[in-house]
Amino acid sequence: METIETTSWEEFLSCLRFVQSDLARHRKDSGKHVSTLLYRGQSDVEWTLKTTLDRYTRSQVSLEEYFRKAAAIKPRIETFTSMAWEYDFRAAKAWSEHLPLGELPGYEYLVFLRHHGFPSPLLDWTASPQVAAFFAFRDTAPEADKVSVYAYCEMLSSGAITPSGQPAITTYGPAIRSHLLQQSQYTMCTVFRGGKQYFAMHEDAVKTKRKGVEDQDRIWKFNIPSSERGKVLALMREFNLHPFSLFSSTESLAETLALEHFGPVDVEQV
Repeated sequence: METIETTSWEEFLSCLRFVQSDLARHRKDSGKHVSTLLYRGQSDVEWTLKTTLDRYTRSQVSLEEYFRKAAAIKPRIETFTSMAWEYDFRAAKAWSEHLPLGELPGYEYLVFLRHHGFPSPLLDWTASPQVAAFFAFRDTAPEADKVSVYAYCEMLSSGAITPSGQPAITTYGPAIRSHLLQQSQYTMCTVFRGGKQYFAMHEDAVKTKRKGVEDQDRIWKFNIPSSERGKVLALMREFNLHPFSLFSSTESLAETLALEHFGPVDVEQV
């Protein structure tokens, strides 16, 4: 992972444009597929790329174990929400016994669980750097001098290679019922060990690159001063990016009106 320190919002945009242009040149010169960049905003430069499952448990969880738990809670989820979900544990288990390529069984259901607070191995990204910046600056941690916007490129070549025993990240497209306004996509990091697939930390997949896999799982971390918060949130409103446009809930409407009438909350007073 490459960390890029910036001193302003404008410098961040300049550095991001350089990365985007460099990838475009690589695509043109090599004639190979280059994955579209995905972005993620985090409100404290010290935070690492962790899923809610990473934060919930320190033990290593296998894909089979997680999919079994997701199946076990499905009847109660459906009863309470009056929503039916397509999810077959046997199909998910069979998929988990091999490299996690292709469509993730029960993807929409798993995204729904994540969105509503069940620990999830899915890490959310967005196709929009502006949306990522909004989330980075929306709730800036009081102690944070800088926030971070990550840019992730899955592949800079014709296909992914996953050496045995090395963590690898896989991207999954937008889920129909969740996070449409945020242009969300999700990634999952897995590693094959002892005959099973386990979930792994995303940053472990980019710490050390073995020969032959240098052109996949590329991540850039742009650090931006938190003092740019007021400016950035004002600019995001020009893009119609505010809590209500992204969430369409009563709470997000109240938050948007607070921003309009009082401006961003002073993080020093939080």
